Amino acid sequence: MTTKETHSFSPQWFLKALGNGGLAVSFFMYLMFMIAHQTPIPTFTDVYRELSKLNLASLAVAIDLVIILYFAIRFFKELYIQTQRYFIFKKSAHYKTLKGSNNEVSLMNIPLTYAMAINVLFTLGAVFVPNLWSVVEYLFPFALLGFVIVGASAIKIYLHYFKETIADGNFMYVENNNFSQMTAPFTFVMVAVGLAAPAAMSHTLATNIVGMILSIFFLILTFLLININLVLGFKSIGRYGVHHETVPTLWIMIPIMTLVGITIVRLTSGVFHHIVKAPINPAIFMILITILVSIQVVFGLFGYSVMKKHNYFDHYVTGNKFSIGSYALICPGVAFTVLGMFYVAYGFVKTSFVTAFSPMHLLLILPFAIVQLVTVITIHKLDKKAPSPMVIM
Repeated sequence: MTTKETHSFSPQWFLKALGNGGLAVSFFMYLMFMIAHQTPIPTFTDVYRELSKLNLASLAVAIDLVIILYFAIRFFKELYIQTQRYFIFKKSAHYKTLKGSNNEVSLMNIPLTYAMAINVLFTLGAVFVPNLWSVVEYLFPFALLGFVIVGASAIKIYLHYFKETIADGNFMYVENNNFSQMTAPFTFVMVAVGLAAPAAMSHTLATNIVGMILSIFFLILTFLLININLVLGFKSIGRYGVHHETVPTLWIMIPIMTLVGITIVRLTSGVFHHIVKAPINPAIFMILITILVSIQVVFGLFGYSVMKKHNYFDHYVTGNKFSIGSYALICPGVAFTVLGMFYVAYGFVKTSFVTAFSPMHLLLILPFAIVQLVTVITIHKLDKKAPSPMVIM
């Protein structure tokens, strides 16, 4: 990396990887809710069964698998590149300038992206590795360990930032006229949702309990920081207006609400299936997800109106300007699609309001599929404009 590239690097570049990982998981949702499976998530066995039918549905499954693999490869390629760039950047004077400033919170993008890496690996293993589910009980403890390591790293980063910036009175309100501080709760809830997976899916009580306790800890940390950072963000926005280049951060509550929702669904499922040992009334999830989708729509409309006022899309998506912060547009699109798939499944199909695979079922999925398609188009537009950094191979 040259001196110029070191200067231009920011931990926000990890968002370029994060978006691809999120898209891979979002296409997995079609397998999750559209093909039959006896296990908590579809596995290689279920996918192979559908492919063996050699019908139109088999073609759809095959295309979906190719798309998942495509975005997963892009994710790990970008993760490798940006990790190399970060280690070089860490040795520079610009890194020292970053530490102790408002922008130090951007370092939270690193554990955020590595938490996504564990989710992507889990997704790939489930659908592409034969018989992996037969040994999944041995894998869950390693997944827990991975998320604990990522979570501990995130806490270390945030504690240093809090100590040097907020606690010492060095916080610059004039530079906080956006929701970039919400990267911290976004990171912690990504850890929480990962820890909740073994809590919901494992048949080993010790794994359930450990995953549940740790997930709740990170979920509570998320809620606390949401309350603090929303107030800080709105205070600066109200006083100084939104910085035009950081407008996409206004949508960060959308992915946070998706991860909060999935975390609560997983924790509730774990409690009822493994401790209470009773079925769950799907109406509970319908109410929960309706609330979360409503919050997403409110923040979506709020952010969109501000972006239109600043002509953000014309300048930074379809126009000639490039900002690495534009990749923050991808996660909201991914998240709205993912929670939307949960909403249709739990809120309408499992409550028997809509018959599975009926025209109405497919019609309900359509808006979320359109958002997903727009998100895919957007990430490719951004990729065409993004500079190609030199990387030491």
